[in-house]
Amino acid sequence: MAEFVLTPQIKALALRSLGELRGETVFIVSAETSKPIKVNPNGSVTANGGLGPHARFRVRRGDRPHRLGPVVRFENVATGKFLAIKGGHLTVGGGGEHCEFIVQMAQMAVFLKKHNNPNARVGFNPNGQPVPANTLGDGSRGRFFIFDCDQVVQPRGPSAAQQQQRAAAAAQQRAQQQAQQATARAMAQQTQAEFVLTPQIKALALRSLRDLKGETVYIVSAETSKPIMMMPNGNVNANGGLNPMSLFRVLRGDRPHRLGPVVRFQNFATGQFLAIKNGQLTQGGGGEHCEFIVEMAQMAVFLKKHNNPNARIGFNPNGQPVPANTLGDGSRGRFFIFDAAQVQALPRALPQAHAVPAHQPHIPQAHAHHPHPHHPAPAQHPGHVRPHQRGVVRSCCVHMKLGPLVSRFSHRCLLFRL
Repeated sequence: MAEFVLTPQIKALALRSLGELRGETVFIVSAETSKPIKVNPNGSVTANGGLGPHARFRVRRGDRPHRLGPVVRFENVATGKFLAIKGGHLTVGGGGEHCEFIVQMAQMAVFLKKHNNPNARVGFNPNGQPVPANTLGDGSRGRFFIFDCDQVVQPRGPSAAQQQQRAAAAAQQRAQQQAQQATARAMAQQTQAEFVLTPQIKALALRSLRDLKGETVYIVSAETSKPIMMMPNGNVNANGGLNPMSLFRVLRGDRPHRLGPVVRFQNFATGQFLAIKNGQLTQGGGGEHCEFIVEMAQMAVFLKKHNNPNARIGFNPNGQPVPANTLGDGSRGRFFIFDAAQVQALPRALPQAHAVPAHQPHIPQAHAHHPHPHHPAPAQHPGHVRPHQRGVVRSCCVHMKLGPLVSRFSHRCLLFRL
């Protein structure tokens, strides 16, 4: 492991403010040990790290500052865990409230204070072992220097092959981001496939988040019978369909509430999270305003703000949000959560050579009638559906131009099995 040497020249590179951070990863170097904090494979935290991934942290900024400084979470690159203070001791967590720290400047150094208890802070003894969080003063044991990993000079630079790999990975990431943004814009401009909340579909609603097999869900309003949707401009409504703006990743917290599990819902298209701020439903960056208790109510759920359960998500019949503190237990504040992988919306591509003219009904191949060789098939008329097919398949054909992502398809059919 390459060694981190805190020379005066290196110390001069310490960030004066997180606003100076150009990359996304940092070294957090103890003033007591002159070594970076690291998360060991067993989950213990020490201050004797080097230049490897166990000593690098991604900075996850909160969506509101504290009077003492910005509020952030530090995610370890190697383990994916976050620095946390629990029970008065430094440890790791899953990204919840115990993982939020105030970065308070102290000349060139900083104090790392727990957001919901600023008397508790990160600190280390000279041997690199953590100090109980509530016993620290303003001395060197609790002071740190934060460095942008991209600016720290390492003993050996990357090889030409590594530089090419990094450049290729960065280009691929940019292409994926551009493709996702193009998809979201195209979906917003095109007629969207409709989500039909039939009794059969409603029966697929999750009874518990433990039943979730994938990572994405539709959150369907009992008031509008449509999914919650986050628009590219950040507005949230309950008039969604079957598109990325109505898909949400479920990010579970590291501790439950007595009313139910605590989760964050990250929109698939925008990357933002559902949030309640100042009593209004909006979007956020993943901080405490984005944490919701999922409280079961028979087949439905209430989505209550974790740090204020009297505030909850709800919508009017027109799909517009209701002020969060005015909701009761009626349908405006009830939702059904569906595993996106289980919802019966199956994309089918129609090749150009066999595309069905617009004036003729399309009968999917799986349900087409194959006549007996000695009994001709009955004549079909436009709009006619045989009795045994009625109520089995509803076809919603959507013409979508999504550029290079689906350039080889000109039509897409979404079939709902009712």
